Order: sequence, then C-alpha cells, then structure tokens
Amino acid sequence: MRSKLTVIISTVLIFALLFSLAGCGGRAKSETGTESTSGETVTGDAGNQGNESNLDNESNSGDESSPRDTGKGDMDTFPEVTDEKGKEAEPGNRDENGKGTGGTKKGTDSEKQGTVPQSGDKLPGSTPKVEYKSVPILTYHSIGYEEGNSVRLPEGKFREQMQWLKDNGYTTISLDDLYSHFTQGTPLPEKPVILTFDDGYADNYEKAFPILKEFGFTATIYIITNTIDKSQGYLTAEQIREMAAYGITMGSHTCGHEELDKLSYEAQLENIRKSRETLENILGKEVRHFAYPIGLYNENTLKALREAGFKTAVTMNRGWAQKSNGLLTLSRVFVSSTFGMETFRERLTNPDYPVVFS
Repeated sequence: MRSKLTVIISTVLIFALLFSLAGCGGRAKSETGTESTSGETVTGDAGNQGNESNLDNESNSGDESSPRDTGKGDMDTFPEVTDEKGKEAEPGNRDENGKGTGGTKKGTDSEKQGTVPQSGDKLPGSTPKVEYKSVPILTYHSIGYEEGNSVRLPEGKFREQMQWLKDNGYTTISLDDLYSHFTQGTPLPEKPVILTFDDGYADNYEKAFPILKEFGFTATIYIITNTIDKSQGYLTAEQIREMAAYGITMGSHTCGHEELDKLSYEAQLENIRKSRETLENILGKEVRHFAYPIGLYNENTLKALREAGFKTAVTMNRGWAQKSNGLLTLSRVFVSSTFGMETFRERLTNPDYPVVFS
C-alpha cells in the first residue's frame, strides 16, 4: 500500500513539473519578439537601432547634405529631398500610409538624423522671391563755385547734403555692392545710396574727399584717363591711388570724353579698353565700372563694354537704379547746384520725383 502511494505521488510530481516547464517556455517566447532571418532574436531597442542605421544611410547618401541651387544664389538654398513622386522623401522605412515599419520610431528621430521634418507635400518657402531694391545713384561733377555752372556744386551745399544723408539713416554703397545685389540677391542696407562723380576733377580730392571721410562715406569717381597727370584741374595718379586705398571706387569715363555713339564699334572698343588699362595700371587691380560721357551710347557701345569686361555702366537717364534697367544702362539722379534742399530730399525719398528744369 505504501509502495502504491509512493508511485502515485511520484507520478503527480512528474506531471506537475512537466506542466510548469511548458508554461515558462511560452512566456519566454512572447517577450523576446520575432526571430530574424538569421535565426537570432532581435529585442527591444535593438530592433529600432536597426532602422536607425538605415536612417543614417538614407539621410547621408541623399541630396540633403548639398544645397540645391534655386537660381537665387547663396541666399536661398534649400535641401533637395524628394521621392520619385516629387514629394518630400520621408526618413526611414515607411509603408504606403506613411507609418514607420520595422520597429517603433520616436518623433524626434528625424531631427536627430538631420532629415526634413514631415510638414506636408512641399518644402515651405522653397522658392522665395528676392525683392530687389531700387537705389538712388547721385550724379555729381565738380565741387566748387562757378556762377551759372549747374555741375559745380558749392562745398557748403555738398556738406549740407552729406549731413542730411547721415542724419536720415542713409548708407553709401559701391557699384560692386549693387552688382552683387542685382546678380546674386546679396542684401543691401535699409537705405542705400551711391555717390558718383564724373570726369575726375582735382576738387573731388581736395574738397569732396575730406567731407566723405568726415561722414564715413564712400563714392565712385569716373575718370577721363587722358587728363591724369596731364591736365590742370584734374586728378593725379597719386591722388587716385590714395582715394582708392580709402575705399573710393575708380571707374572709366573714356580716354577723352568722346561721344561714343558717333564712333564705330572698333573705335569704341579701342577707346574703352585703353581707358580701362590706364586705370588698372595705376591701381594694380581690376576696373569694372563705366560712365557714358554725356550719357550717350548705342548698341555697339554695349557690345564693346561687354567685350572689354565691364560689369556696370551708368547713364544720364533719370530715376533710381533698378534691376530692370540692365546692368549696363543704370539710371542716375542728377544733382544740380541750382537745387535747394527740398529738391534734394525729394529725389532721395521719391523714386518718381518730378523733373525740375532750372
């Protein structure tokens, strides 16, 4: 009897042990997840890390690391991250509904990996419009007094005009600045203005230059190159180099103030090239800007300027300079010695200022 009882108890214990072992095995499989194709089990964060590595490969091998040229230059570059349908490429592996696959992916992963956040079918602001400024280019000639001569502005009146510009927040810029703005969208100050002097008179150095330095202004001087070191009342090579070292731009105004529209193309090209070479030999650097004597030019003149390598040219056409003028036909604002301060203010604040005959 005791022997039978012992057998029964042993049998019960064996079944209990087997049942217990079977239950533990089921729980272990449910916690470890699914098996990989290699026969190894991938668990918890390790599964997500597998997809994170795919994220790294996709974001780094795509176009995101190099900006797309929008035609607006360096200002406006945006990452080109598109799929074959033209929509934003989404980071990681996603199903047709846009949901992540192969593990749980936190919402901040796209930011961590440097990928584009999902914010719709288009990149916001991907084609911003550059707003080009209209800039007043003031035309001066000589600083001094001569009765009845509208292009000789008294020194006191010139100082008064520079003081007004300073008091009203204007910033002088160069023709290089304007060229960069119109060709590359480079930003300009809130109130830009360009000061230009035609012909290259000695008083530009003797009277205008000290006032420009006093106010921290710059300017451009267009020089008749045959007068340098040869004609009394005109700039010398030494004066030109000194002003250029300060920041004054030097431009060409032909060799002898010729009316270019009356010359052949060959004669224009020779004249323009020679005047440029003369200045470059004095300055030791490239001369890029030109002013038409008396504002006269024709199609051959424009062709010759391009051939000679000039970047901008200014006319005597009335108005503020705009991109639509064309880089070789920029408008200017004439400053006459007969104008009072009210007329000067009008021309600096109203791009459609009225014509004044006086």
